[in-house]
Amino acid sequence: MTRKMQLFIFLSFLLALSAFVFINCGGDDSSSADCYEIAITISPEGAGTATLDPDSSCYHDSTVVTATAEADSGYAFGYWTGDVTFEGDADLLPEVEITVGTTDITLTAHFVTGYTVTVTDFPASSGVVQFDPELDYYAAGDTVSIEALADSDHEFRRWLVGSTYYDTNPLELVMDSADVEITVYYYTYEGEPECYTDYEDAYNGGCNSDPEVFQTIQSGESILGETGVYEYSASYHRDTDWYEYVTTANELLTWKVTSNYNLTLYIIYGTGGCDSLSILNSGDCNAGDTVMITEEVEPGTYWMWIGPYSSNDITTECGSTYTAWFNASSITVANMVKHEIDPNMLKAEKSE
Repeated sequence: MTRKMQLFIFLSFLLALSAFVFINCGGDDSSSADCYEIAITISPEGAGTATLDPDSSCYHDSTVVTATAEADSGYAFGYWTGDVTFEGDADLLPEVEITVGTTDITLTAHFVTGYTVTVTDFPASSGVVQFDPELDYYAAGDTVSIEALADSDHEFRRWLVGSTYYDTNPLELVMDSADVEITVYYYTYEGEPECYTDYEDAYNGGCNSDPEVFQTIQSGESILGETGVYEYSASYHRDTDWYEYVTTANELLTWKVTSNYNLTLYIIYGTGGCDSLSILNSGDCNAGDTVMITEEVEPGTYWMWIGPYSSNDITTECGSTYTAWFNASSITVANMVKHEIDPNMLKAEKSE
């Protein structure tokens, strides 16, 4: 046999051997002895999807595969079942790792009816709410952590879930078989700077400011405020705060204050402006007490007023804090009684 013929036979043998190895050891050939499949089904059909990473028709022994379930609208992930031994509560997680053995694997992603959680803030746009986990839909029995993050002008107050109030933040919510609507309430900071010697209130000094300026308030709002007595032009003056509310209907106004200082509060009729204001109701809040006054009113402009007893009460220093709450509820007929007052009672207490 010639040398050329021997070389030809040898090359032919190598080519045949390479083809044999490729056919019998190829990556995705399920006929191979060490190649296994993972089959996923969805229950109920159309409730969601499930994917594998890496995605292949052939997995070898000891290969680690990540299965991920994603619910469609109106559903939430429930649990996994199949030819897999889950560690701990891994079957309840939408993403799970599977280690391939020496048999094919069947895996089912189960989805359940999903429920929504809707949070409304009051006052509006007072902060943001974070969910953990953050999902479009939750299953009954799921625990959701909801945290309210107030902006710089507000402070977290409480949650209202159904008819129950909660003071903890974050709120740990366990889902029931229903959608959930939550209101998160914030305190509103009064916002003006702390008063000081020769202070002039350009924020909510009301009829005592030049120009007159009022801080608006809405029904249901809670205020974290500051007040006090300060010196102006060698005499003492009160830092009085005026909150304006305008109604187009007959309503019952409620003005409530809690303070560690001696304060006075008024509900004032202000439709005619500062030159024709009238006191509708008043109350004194002793240090450590809570005082509430109410008044039935007609359509018009009203001022919720708060300040120290008098300019002589210098124990109520600038920066003295209070918490005030305001509410307006509809009534059929208003019995509004205006009281004559000395204009200096309210107007000559601050710098002009």
